[in-house]
Amino acid sequence: MCGIYGIFSLADGPPPDRSLATPMADSLRHRGPDSHGVLESTRAFLGVDRLRIVDASEKADQPFQDLSGKLWLAGNGEVYNANDLRSRFDSYPFRSNSDIETILPVFLQYGTPGFSHLDGKFAVVLWNDVERRLTLARDRAGENPLFYSTVGNQVIVASEIQALLIHPGVSRSIDGTSLRQFFEFGFIHEPRTIFRDVKRVESGTALSFKFGSTEQNSFWKPNSTAARDTDFSSSARELVSLLRESISRQIETAEPLGVFTSGGVDSSLLVALAAEIRDPATIRTFSVRFPDRSFDESRYGRRVSHLFRTQHLEVTADADGLSRAFESVTRDIAEPIADPAILPTYLLAEAASAKTRVALSGEGADELFGGYPTYLGHLYAADLDRLPPAAVRILARILGALGPSNKKVPLRFLLKRFLASHRTGSWDRHMSWSGLSGARLLEIGPPEGAEKTVEHSREVASITELMISDYVGYLRNNLLVKVDRTTMLHSMEARTPYLDRNLTEFAFSMRDSHKVRGLTTKRILKKAAAEVLPRSIVHRRKRGLSVPIANLINGALRQRVDRLLSRSHIKGQGLFRPNRVLELLSMCRSGQSDEWRSLWALIAFQAWHERWANGT
Repeated sequence: MCGIYGIFSLADGPPPDRSLATPMADSLRHRGPDSHGVLESTRAFLGVDRLRIVDASEKADQPFQDLSGKLWLAGNGEVYNANDLRSRFDSYPFRSNSDIETILPVFLQYGTPGFSHLDGKFAVVLWNDVERRLTLARDRAGENPLFYSTVGNQVIVASEIQALLIHPGVSRSIDGTSLRQFFEFGFIHEPRTIFRDVKRVESGTALSFKFGSTEQNSFWKPNSTAARDTDFSSSARELVSLLRESISRQIETAEPLGVFTSGGVDSSLLVALAAEIRDPATIRTFSVRFPDRSFDESRYGRRVSHLFRTQHLEVTADADGLSRAFESVTRDIAEPIADPAILPTYLLAEAASAKTRVALSGEGADELFGGYPTYLGHLYAADLDRLPPAAVRILARILGALGPSNKKVPLRFLLKRFLASHRTGSWDRHMSWSGLSGARLLEIGPPEGAEKTVEHSREVASITELMISDYVGYLRNNLLVKVDRTTMLHSMEARTPYLDRNLTEFAFSMRDSHKVRGLTTKRILKKAAAEVLPRSIVHRRKRGLSVPIANLINGALRQRVDRLLSRSHIKGQGLFRPNRVLELLSMCRSGQSDEWRSLWALIAFQAWHERWANGT
């Protein structure tokens, strides 16, 4: 993994300000503390701070150049099929055993379509210093970040936003549509960011900049193909085979290997298969322990470690640790992140980084195999519509009488949302169940003539289509952001075997009933896991990494929350409606509302805004 940065002049004019290179590099040092390299000319400079994992020698330090010296390459990530590419381009004079270097001959032969030949997680910058052509690309799932901004005839590029903000021409003005997305969904859809002047390279896409033109080419998009005819048991066996191959490719260079585990089926399956491939004594498993027993699931991670004889470490996420994590992520990450799970993830990465530089993580399994309870809601929405309206009203009153809860996502909270939106269209229903209700807090409405926040305005035909929407939305723009930023803050790399290209395409080609049926989610994954895991692990109720945010808001962070959400502070910003903000805070604290997620998104945004939007 690496931190990439650079400034590129597409036309004659003032050259890139070379004095910006050092502060840009310093702001990304956590992504690559092992080496520092820069290429420069009168037209551009390109720098890389490298985390040495594949080929730790100096020969593999970046940036790379082709033999002519005109084509420069910087890459952040891992190319898992690098050995195959070396065999295909055996006449190319490689200077190292780096996986990233294999991108050069691929690009020289195929151009931007060549990115479809790469399997892995990557963010790539290629600069032709003679033609003044800049190419940016990101992997299919969007595991690795890459941001850019244009100022006049120059393009500024970096792995994280704070490096772009160092350039005086990059404004910190907030994008109104992005702000609304953040409070509607809890994240911002690519290519947007919270800053109007900063964009993300879209996942599975290559961007080419030349003076006077910008071309965008998609080399991969997830899609729901015709359902495979393979029977359920055969599909489960194929799933295990594909996942085993994915893990095998991703742990070749990791010594020792870490695995983030909750004791649920996704991460436990990673541990089980990794322990088949390599000596369990070289595997370190890490799980989070909460003092609040209603949130704590560390005993399950402990059980998996004992079962497969790994070295295990539990990380305590108490109030002091979570508040410390909150200070760190709002100080060091230049993007607002609404998901409170970033706090224990930060603590997990912090502890793991002392033991390993590479850890496997289970992101993607829910989106590929139907793990969210919202998918069950779609199956039964039509059945609820057939009930007499009076019966629905009675059920709603019963659930309402149960009252809010500060505990871990209670079932009644999900049922309330289900009842409130079951008669809407499938897409609106899905957004209502999985999104936030924070947009009502905004003082500003959607910009006049603004495009829709997401492209899906039609009815969704299948559960798999909903999974794809979560893949391109929630996974790419929230889960993978959370994992990348927290691990890289501690100079370590997270790898996600479920997001392997072959496994992803296999999952999206399966019929819906293989994934969700009856009251069972992730049906095919559980069938596959049953071959190597005890039934009690495979069929344990899904809980997710929930955080006792009510305790934080009312306890360790109370004074800061009161200041950030004070009437004077809110009015001074002009972004939110003070009365609604104070009402939400009061109702949550008094136990009259369980909209803690919306409240936390506001708190996280306010802490981010104070640090980054004000330029402090």
